[in-house]
Amino acid sequence: AEAAILRGQPGAALTLLGTDGDAEAWRLRAAAHAAQDDSAAALEALRRGMAADGRSYALVHDYATFLIASQDYSGASAALETLRRLGPQRLDTLMVAGALASATGKLDDAKRSFSAAADAFPARVEPLTALASLADMQGQIDAAIALVVRAAKISPTHHEVVDLTVQLASEKGDWETVRKTLVGQESTLDPRSANGMTYAEALLRLGHPEQARAIFAQALLLSPQNPYARMMLAEAQLAV
Repeated sequence: AEAAILRGQPGAALTLLGTDGDAEAWRLRAAAHAAQDDSAAALEALRRGMAADGRSYALVHDYATFLIASQDYSGASAALETLRRLGPQRLDTLMVAGALASATGKLDDAKRSFSAAADAFPARVEPLTALASLADMQGQIDAAIALVVRAAKISPTHHEVVDLTVQLASEKGDWETVRKTLVGQESTLDPRSANGMTYAEALLRLGHPEQARAIFAQALLLSPQNPYARMMLAEAQLAV
């Protein structure tokens, strides 16, 4: 079932799970429902899993993450306390603590949690990218870039590393870095995505307006109500 979810087949995953009622089955049902954009069913599955076994670390982690995304911060706080009892020094516990603190505006607490995770797990990129995002939120772009450079030494193709490299370079107006980072991904880039749009803008700023125009035109075709795509397409057309 988990493999089916990873292959993008949530319906098949639900069929495979059948009527299994243990915590792991409910966790996977929640993931399958989330993949189908059914948040209500995902939340119900997580709650039923918690009722079945509230000591499953993976389930509690997913529950806490879901509640943070749903802005149920009191519920997420309670789930985090359970995580701290089950695995106080685990990476996911520290990351959830940081994410909850960041979401509730406690940026110093978030930095402490993410820094602790970075120190305890030096081979993982997630704490570094979380610290970089936090620095970016606080307007410390150069500090954020330095953190992403550290993360890139660990895993240069990690999606969070790539996304932040592109985002921060665009904020600095470093369009050549944007181009170099994404140049091998043209065939898989969604033109409507943040990276797709930024890549097209980089091409425009670097003197390739025709290529930029083609990407913005495709983005507008796929998302006709996107004002940014419309504006940038017009700019690219003028440049052509």
